[in-house]
Amino acid sequence: MQLYLIELGKFKIPSYGFFIALGLIACMFTLKLLIKKSKMPDTLFDTYFTAAIIGVILGFLSAMLFQGFYDFLATGTFSLRGLTVMGGLIGGAAGFIIYVLIRFKGKTKQAFWDIADFAAACICIAHAFGRIGCFMAGCCYGMEVDGFMSVVFVHGHGAGVPRLPTQLFESLFLFMLFLFFVVYNLRKTKRGYGIGIYAIAYGIWRFFIEYLRADYRGGVDGSLLSPSQVQSIIFVVVGIAVIILVNVLTKKGLITGTIDWTEELQIEADAKAERRAWKEERKAAKATATSYEEYNEAMDMAEKEMQNSDDNKTES
Repeated sequence: MQLYLIELGKFKIPSYGFFIALGLIACMFTLKLLIKKSKMPDTLFDTYFTAAIIGVILGFLSAMLFQGFYDFLATGTFSLRGLTVMGGLIGGAAGFIIYVLIRFKGKTKQAFWDIADFAAACICIAHAFGRIGCFMAGCCYGMEVDGFMSVVFVHGHGAGVPRLPTQLFESLFLFMLFLFFVVYNLRKTKRGYGIGIYAIAYGIWRFFIEYLRADYRGGVDGSLLSPSQVQSIIFVVVGIAVIILVNVLTKKGLITGTIDWTEELQIEADAKAERRAWKEERKAAKATATSYEEYNEAMDMAEKEMQNSDDNKTES
């Protein structure tokens, strides 16, 4: 447990920030991998990546707003100093969905249900690394317990006494949930149920792990449930509602079993083949050129041919 992974004079890399960044990178890598393994066009990643970035930005803002609201209930003072995961998930998901509904159309919009399934795995892996960051920083700690599973935090308000490492408990659960959703997405026969399953599973887990937490999370003193437990209940309800909605839409044919990406995949394959051929031409021109002028002229011609080919595809 340490606040900084690297300290070289004034140059410092915070552990918490490092694992948050690592989680986001793993999230994007997972999305790209699942799109590829599901035999969907690579362009979907580029398209939904923009929506994901917007979701992440709004998620962080929402996480601060939710925590500020909890602090206001407890102290009467509103500030944007902390983060709450549940609030971040709500704001991020809302921003992502709204952007997709407004900006996308056709097959790209229909792919939302597949991307939502993939998002379940993406959220889990990002959150799992994030909780390791919490452990390193000493936040989100558990109750005071002196036993073989307890640790003594060096940093944070809970430092100095043996406590349950609830951050690691949750990280382990999320890694397991991540593996489940990877397998689920690679073997699924129905689209759209993944995000509902995630909301239910994480909502139930979070509700009960809250009883082992001892850190300050905002809210009203004396309340039977913590703010996160209230949100956990909402998560479960929303998850059930999503599954019911997907089931209804599937029966009505509004969510089909699969989307035919044959044409898009063929276009991508042709483009990759052309670029490979172009690279081979460059190598051949370089090998046979007797001067830099001759080589540059050959490269200019090859680039013009490639540009003309791309323009023709765009027009068609």
